[in-house]
Amino acid sequence: MMKKGRPATKLSVLIDSTKKDEASDIVLKETSTIGLRFNYVDRIEAKRKTIKVKTSFGTVKVKLAFYNKELINIAPEHEDCAKIARAKKVPLKKIYQEALEKASEELAK
Repeated sequence: MMKKGRPATKLSVLIDSTKKDEASDIVLKETSTIGLRFNYVDRIEAKRKTIKVKTSFGTVKVKLAFYNKELINIAPEHEDCAKIARAKKVPLKKIYQEALEKASEELAK
């Protein structure tokens, strides 16, 4: 709610700062707003690497995330798992789990 009890909608746009003018132009021209507020945020990203693992259902890409040279996340590619699940008529989570296990085995070597 805005002042005087008027209904409001909040639009948030997350962009690179180099796109500020372009985004402002679009929002001001395409909406009813007459003003914009800006908040700046920093981001830290983990380094990423992709490996391929062979499961009993087929090959799946697995994303690895590293922070300070430590492995912090292992995630099978959802689209690969979903495609195989549809084709083989197998539950998605079964393929996801096997891909995760195979990736863990590969990394342990």
